Amino acid sequence: GKCHVEETERGWYITYIERDPMLLERKKRQQERATAERNQELRAAKMMEVQRMEAAKALDRAGGSVKVEASDLVRDGAKSVSVVLKKGGSKPDIIAKKKTGNVFGDDDDDDDESDPKK
Repeated sequence: GKCHVEETERGWYITYIERDPMLLERKKRQQERATAERNQELRAAKMMEVQRMEAAKALDRAGGSVKVEASDLVRDGAKSVSVVLKKGGSKPDIIAKKKTGNVFGDDDDDDDESDPKK
C-alpha cells in the first residue's frame, strides 16, 4: 500500500491507500457481476417489451381490444360484505406404513449386544 501525507495548519493528515491485488481483483469481479446483472435486466426488459408488442399486434389481428381505464368502485345499495371461515374441513387421512424387509437378508442384529441403550 501507499500513504498520502498532507501537512496543514491543523496538523498532519495521513491517508492509507491499499493496493492489495486480491482486494482489487475482488472489487473488479463485483463490478463485472453488477454490470452483467444490469445488462441481463435490460435484455429482459427489452424482451418483455417485444413480447408485449407482439401480443398487442396478435390481439389486433384477432379483432380483440384491450381497454384499460381506472374507475371508481360503485356498489348497488348498502349491502355489506361478509366472509365466513370454517375451522378445518376434513381431517387428513393417515397413510399406513408398509413393513419392509431387510434389504440384505440378515434379520438378526449383532449391534444389539454392543449398544448400551438396550
